Amino acid sequence: MTATVKRTKHISTVLLLTILVLVGAVPPAKAQHKEDLYNLATAAALAGRVEESVKFYCQVAHMDPSYKDSKRMCTIMTQEKQKEEKKNEERFTAGVQHFNGRKYDEAEQKFKNIRFGSRFEEAQQYLKVKIPQARQEAPNKPKEDARKSE
Repeated sequence: MTATVKRTKHISTVLLLTILVLVGAVPPAKAQHKEDLYNLATAAALAGRVEESVKFYCQVAHMDPSYKDSKRMCTIMTQEKQKEEKKNEERFTAGVQHFNGRKYDEAEQKFKNIRFGSRFEEAQQYLKVKIPQARQEAPNKPKEDARKSE
């Protein structure tokens, strides 16, 4: 097999696995073979799912540190995960500040960009409950504030 054919076959396999994972046809927990895990890690990385990518690359590296570049990718993606977690903290803090300042569109954007980590659930609460509720109450706020000052 030529290098081009091998590369095309690899890309096709990664693309197929990406599609299957995205539609839920291949449960990641069932993929035990290191090639499958490696391909799942690559698909997750390409889809921007850093946390999932770290899990699979590091699992392959633990099984066989010399398998392809799994050890290096485990390290790289772990560093990316840490950077993203730091950004998530900054996004959360900014989102809360925007929310408290009644800038709901800006808050919503910050919370939407938190896709995993320790602040994910709290961000979802803002998106699903607090921001919609605050928007609904917003037209009544100035009247209430005016009444208080009278």
